[in-house]
Amino acid sequence: MSLVRKISTVQESPPALQVISAGLPKNVSRDADVQRKRARTLAKQQQASERVAAAATELASGVNEAASAAEELKRAATQIATGAEEASGAAQESLAAITQVSAAITRQIAAVTQAQRTAEGIQTLAGEVNAQVGSTVG
Repeated sequence: MSLVRKISTVQESPPALQVISAGLPKNVSRDADVQRKRARTLAKQQQASERVAAAATELASGVNEAASAAEELKRAATQIATGAEEASGAAQESLAAITQVSAAITRQIAAVTQAQRTAEGIQTLAGEVNAQVGSTVG
């Protein structure tokens, strides 16, 4: 909505007013012209006031919409922050579980390595016993 209005500076009186004003004394005609100019000025001021009021109302509406949007954005950011905190807690729990599993795997590898060495030792011992029994018997 535009608040600026172009008005032509030259305004002619309607022919009926010219005829009426021609028959009246100059003071009355001049007073009538002054009253018309005053009325036009007041009408223009009233119109400008109405336009300013409409623009102010529109601006206030826009400000209210912006405030509502900002509040909605704040709520969304709060929800995102809450979700991020929950995800962080879950990630820490997962890390702790993975660390425990990794330690258990390391212990199992050590136990398997020890069992393999023991089995190899027993196999070597069984081979020696077999050799001794074979040399004793035969």
